[in-house]
Amino acid sequence: MNHEIFYDEDANAVMLRVKGKLTEADIIEMSADNERYKENYSFILDLRQATAMLDKKTRHRLKLETQGNPPSKTAIIVTNPGVRAVVNLIMKFSGKMDDTMFFENEDDALAWLEVEVKNEA
Repeated sequence: MNHEIFYDEDANAVMLRVKGKLTEADIIEMSADNERYKENYSFILDLRQATAMLDKKTRHRLKLETQGNPPSKTAIIVTNPGVRAVVNLIMKFSGKMDDTMFFENEDDALAWLEVEVKNEA
């Protein structure tokens, strides 16, 4: 797995940087550690180096993994229009668009999450 995933305690956010194709096996490997995340954590999904294709098994696994302890807010960083279109469709079908915003860079995503955290406090 070439992807990077880490938890930022200060920001209470999980960051996933996808590099290349995201597979069902990648999601299973990453989600094994999901229990350590607190409730009301934010999620930053960096797709600037991702490919647009997600097979049916991968889409299904993503849906399953986000049902148990979903993030309070999701910031998606994407610059490729094809990847953005695929992710937009997935988010619409999952019904999670209310708490999701798209950004072209990490600074804007973090700024939005910071504002959201301050508003919730």
